[in-house]
Amino acid sequence: MSSIEDLIKKKTAILWDFDGTLFDSESFYHKIFVEAFRFAEIPISNSFFYESISFRGTKAFEVLRQQGKEHLYPLVQDQIDRGIAHLKEFTRIPVFQHVSAILSHMNDLKKRQVVVSNSKDDFIENALNDSNLRSSFEFIVGRSPSRKSKPAPDPYLDAMKLLGLAPQDCLALEDSETGIKSALAAGLDVVLIDTPSNHGFLTSLPIFARVTHAELSDGNFTLSS
Repeated sequence: MSSIEDLIKKKTAILWDFDGTLFDSESFYHKIFVEAFRFAEIPISNSFFYESISFRGTKAFEVLRQQGKEHLYPLVQDQIDRGIAHLKEFTRIPVFQHVSAILSHMNDLKKRQVVVSNSKDDFIENALNDSNLRSSFEFIVGRSPSRKSKPAPDPYLDAMKLLGLAPQDCLALEDSETGIKSALAAGLDVVLIDTPSNHGFLTSLPIFARVTHAELSDGNFTLSS
């Protein structure tokens, strides 16, 4: 039995990130950022977006500041917000392959499952319903104006409060350093889900393991190299 299998079996609840972990949304966000930064005449390459923005969590303002164009932040951020709003209203985001099998396996293990995300509840709710996955999750903790977002620990702290569980009873599944920082600050063990969007990006953060969806889906929880 591998160490990650031991860990999962000891946990009562699995706390899933949404974007880039359950659903393959990062390529859609990349297109939005490319279009938005054209107003500042700053090209956003695949490698820069996926590592610096998506994985490391570099903010739009910082990208503009590094180019001496922070005065364009309101315009660029407005374009990003508009793009994301359009995405969430008109685009059906695909779920990652193997996610359904993982959720089913966790259900077989009697694990409580919830979503903890920086996306809004209604968007997550609709995506889960469209993919017939909603029944696997007890509830959703999404973006709220009354709560700090990741990388602050607040989303995970609120999720554990609703679950009535302590950090040692929960495991977070994340795909980015923003989410990892949030979960670690809340006291959780974290497994980094390795995807095409973040593959090869190293982190110095103290994650428990890094695995692919395929590795989790077979129930053997073989650690990726």
